[in-house]
Amino acid sequence: MSYSGGMFSDDGFRTMFLAALQEQPAKYDLRVPLLDPAVGAAIYAAKHSNRALSPSALHELATTST
Repeated sequence: MSYSGGMFSDDGFRTMFLAALQEQPAKYDLRVPLLDPAVGAAIYAAKHSNRALSPSALHELATTST
């Protein structure tokens, strides 16, 4: 499971969220997002417009976005 949103930039909130997940019967592996939300939005927009990005373009985004 990954997350997005400004609230997760707060260490205290992220810690409380993780603690709440750990109390659930299902097991979760919370991970830091690989891409910036803006990059994810661009990928979604390209896919939604029937112009999905090539694997090399996706790789470039994943390795250069910070």
